[in-house]
Amino acid sequence: MNIGFFDSGLGGLFVLCHVIRELPAYHYVFLGDTVNVPYGTKSDEEIYALVKESLRMLFDHDCQLVIFACNTASVTALRRIQNEFLPEFFPNRKVLGVIIPTVEEAIAHESKTVAIIGTERTIHSGKYGRELSKLDSRINIIALATPALVPLIEEGLLQEAEEEAIALIREKILPTHPDTLILGCTHYGLLKVKLRETFPDLRILAQEEIIPEKLKGYLAKHPEIEETLTRDSRREFFLTKVTPAYTKAIHEWIGDFPIIPRAPNL
Repeated sequence: MNIGFFDSGLGGLFVLCHVIRELPAYHYVFLGDTVNVPYGTKSDEEIYALVKESLRMLFDHDCQLVIFACNTASVTALRRIQNEFLPEFFPNRKVLGVIIPTVEEAIAHESKTVAIIGTERTIHSGKYGRELSKLDSRINIIALATPALVPLIEEGLLQEAEEEAIALIREKILPTHPDTLILGCTHYGLLKVKLRETFPDLRILAQEEIIPEKLKGYLAKHPEIEETLTRDSRREFFLTKVTPAYTKAIHEWIGDFPIIPRAPNL
């Protein structure tokens, strides 16, 4: 059995790259619904429908465990997937998101004032705030939607994305004096180096640095899953739209693996 990773775009690839570095032995299957990026502007029902089709494909490729390497999918569809879709159709499979591991990391650092940036759907869901408050009701939370960043990153305009993020953080977030900034979109990890250089006093949490250890810990706690996983170091990549940017990212970050086009969801 394999480990699946799902995202609409480059952020999920970036997370998978870091997971492979820490856990190289497993067989990974990545599905990028790149024709529908960004998910952050879509309705809950649209996202749920897209996610269900992607999960069916990943389960057809023997994925025992799937990681939603997408904050928008995690906040809009994960609970419903876990409570409705899996029990009815795939009761022996598991799907995990990125929100809870990130929140746990913020709490572990004893953060007092946490700022979150993410897509419109992620921020407007209020999911981060609710989960942080469950663990520490005293925590102060600032949430800012940053919808321009994903399109810029997807277009390869990293410098423009960095400049946009820096301007928004300086204007909207720094006046609230946060000690921690959650990059609440897996795409945003590509901006972390410049953001840390610009704001050295701000603890910046990037999910590609969090998920590998959290996944390692999850597998250690669930040997009944870990023991079923194939250890052949294979990687498979499926994209609903293959572009030079994605081909380059896969080859540079992970290796010279073939990329298989897949019919767009819905």
